[in-house]
Amino acid sequence: MRHAGMALMSAGLVLSVCAAAVCGPDVGARGGLESPTPREATMMAVTGTKTVAYAGYVIEVPAGWPVYRLATQPHRCVRYDVHAVYLGTPGPDQQCPAHLVGRTEAVRIDSTVTGAESSGRLAGGASRRLAGGASGRLAGGASYAGNPAMVERIIASVHGAPRPAPVVSVAMPASLVPASLLALSAPKWAARARATKAAAAARPGKVFAHGPIAGFDTCTAPSVRAMRAWRRAYAAIGVYIGGVNRACDAGNLTRHWVRRVKAMGWWLIPTYVGLQPPCDHFSARIKPRHAITEGSAAADDAIAQARSLGLHRHAPIYVDMEAYNDTKRRCRRAVLAFLDSWTRRLRARGYVPGVYSSAGSGVEDLGNTTSIAGHPLARPKSIWFALWDGRRNVRGGPYMLASWWPGERRIKQFHGAVWRKHGGFRLNIDIDRVFGAVY
Repeated sequence: MRHAGMALMSAGLVLSVCAAAVCGPDVGARGGLESPTPREATMMAVTGTKTVAYAGYVIEVPAGWPVYRLATQPHRCVRYDVHAVYLGTPGPDQQCPAHLVGRTEAVRIDSTVTGAESSGRLAGGASRRLAGGASGRLAGGASYAGNPAMVERIIASVHGAPRPAPVVSVAMPASLVPASLLALSAPKWAARARATKAAAAARPGKVFAHGPIAGFDTCTAPSVRAMRAWRRAYAAIGVYIGGVNRACDAGNLTRHWVRRVKAMGWWLIPTYVGLQPPCDHFSARIKPRHAITEGSAAADDAIAQARSLGLHRHAPIYVDMEAYNDTKRRCRRAVLAFLDSWTRRLRARGYVPGVYSSAGSGVEDLGNTTSIAGHPLARPKSIWFALWDGRRNVRGGPYMLASWWPGERRIKQFHGAVWRKHGGFRLNIDIDRVFGAVY
């Protein structure tokens, strides 16, 4: 998953800042700083600040945040659900928990990635000139918020040897970018859209695998070497392509990675970790009154992320909807309205809509519900359900009827958060039985 946030880029520095709610497009644009927010003031008062030095730069961060130097900890998992400072480039074989969801503020500083390379990782966007000569880039990606004032203060503290003016990049869903900013690069956007449409028509994605086949999912994409070693035991892998609640760094996941693992015979299960149920504990949740709009926006953003990875029309995309208390009627209706909108939008744009959820909440509710908001409920083409019963099949009883998503329309996550090792590469994974839509 492309992470949400900001990237302060110069000739040799990329500063990525992730946070947890929607931030305006002018982050980092002002010459001065606002007074600290109450939350920021409290955090700074409790933790104080400390100076971190890296690649000729220094940066002030909250004193309570741990600092990880990735050059000496190549297996360190770069995760954005905890406060931390990461220095350097993530290793190719990160040791991440299998399934992380959610975000908070975190910082990564990388001196090895150029501005051009970083910009290439951001899918679609608009750019404008900001105050002080620096340029800003708004890119299709997951929205972020939380404590933008504190984030600005961290960015403003960066200093070191004179370098060219940095570029400030803010990743957010295209639906949240003001039309005035989108218009600045409309010709480029239009050309890109035409090229993408032509490429999709020329290279339709293969959707269903003959199965069932063995699969797994983990928080960040493994290295190509690990994927080659693991191919002996598995044929499908779940990959997290984006979303406001994707907790792990994108790591190895690029268009090039997709091409290489596909050439090995892997099937992909593209997954988008978007807004979560309003009755859950995650910071970015569905707003019941806006569930329909949010579902459609999530689908648009997921498609942008998929296209940036070379996943064209006819590819499936599963939205990750974590387990929730479905006895809360308002929460359940908001989730179903979101998923209905997600499904309709993906279908309209030529992608295969999928949903990942717990068999006992999201999946059962989708199966039992016939209508939502006065119209028939649009069910996803393929379902990926979590039912950790240890049984290597695609049956979902007692929560699912056999008539729901019959045939090649099911993926079952039957075992979770286990360590496995193949060919010298050790990963923490959830294990899946795959008989549904894959790419």
